[in-house]
Amino acid sequence: GNAAFAVPIVAVGWLFAGDALLPAGALHAVLALPSAVLAFLIHFGVSYLIVQVTFVLYSYYGAIFTRIALHHAFSGVAAPLALFPPGLLAVASVLPFRHVIETPVRIWLGRVPLDETLGLLAAQAGWAAALLGFGASIFGFVLARHQIQGG
Repeated sequence: GNAAFAVPIVAVGWLFAGDALLPAGALHAVLALPSAVLAFLIHFGVSYLIVQVTFVLYSYYGAIFTRIALHHAFSGVAAPLALFPPGLLAVASVLPFRHVIETPVRIWLGRVPLDETLGLLAAQAGWAAALLGFGASIFGFVLARHQIQGG
């Protein structure tokens, strides 16, 4: 699914940026791999949390549109976070969305020193654990509140 979208984007990026899309070095490429896995877990954790919220609210629309808006605004998809004004950048820096796109890309391109890279990986792991744990706790509440009928 996502590969169908990613391949043309990478192809156009390669056309315009060329070798600038390559990792800064072998260490950066190696460190970007766990960052990409953690980015997936954060993205899944946010989605999992939203699904649990829809069970509680009995509505999908507000929750999913809020998630999409926050993700697009604060992940670096709509604009690089470096272009944000200081106040908005401060908000983006405390939310998990920046770790879905910006963090793996910055690590891949070598835009962060090694000690900061390890801190970013730790922050990603913390967000992934917190989001998955909070989603699981809401899931327990949802299971206690709803009944599944049938055989």
